[in-house]
Amino acid sequence: NAKTIINYSINAENYFGNSLKTSFSIEKVTIIKSSYFENQSWIINEINRQLAPKKIDVSVYDRDLSKVTKIDLTSAPKIIGEYIPKTIDSLSNLSHLRLANQKLSGVLPEELGNLSKLTYLSIYGNTFDSEIPLSIGKLQQLTLIALDDNNLKGSVPTNIASLPKLNQLYLNGNKLSGQLPDFRMNMGLIKIHNN
Repeated sequence: NAKTIINYSINAENYFGNSLKTSFSIEKVTIIKSSYFENQSWIINEINRQLAPKKIDVSVYDRDLSKVTKIDLTSAPKIIGEYIPKTIDSLSNLSHLRLANQKLSGVLPEELGNLSKLTYLSIYGNTFDSEIPLSIGKLQQLTLIALDDNNLKGSVPTNIASLPKLNQLYLNGNKLSGQLPDFRMNMGLIKIHNN
């Protein structure tokens, strides 16, 4: 961020202005390329759809990404073989993330824990080869976590139990093991069967 001053003069009928000055703010922006999102078509297509007529690789700038607040691919065509890129955390105002039955693979990235405005995290019916990221326990606004039927392994992070607004937790249909953390007694729903 910087400022510059443009000096100019105006000549018009019955008017002459000399030595005029105007101050402008200059902000450096970067065009977002497909490679920034690791060429994952599901997130590129969704950002293009929401920011149309702007397009990634052409006219979507880094500051535009804050305009994306919800991603819901529940009824979208399956995206077999793709994954969640680490740069998903650049969608800094994302409050809802729903990637249901999309056959995503890879790992659930730790960068999900940087989405501080996330209230609804629903990623189920995929095939991940990872554990539940510890960073999810940092998301203080979460009311729902649905990570069921994802082939997740490892244990349930203890910090998830201390999320103050969490009301529904779906972890069924994974390969989780170990001891469960102590959840609040007033949780609305906890599903952990088939682990």
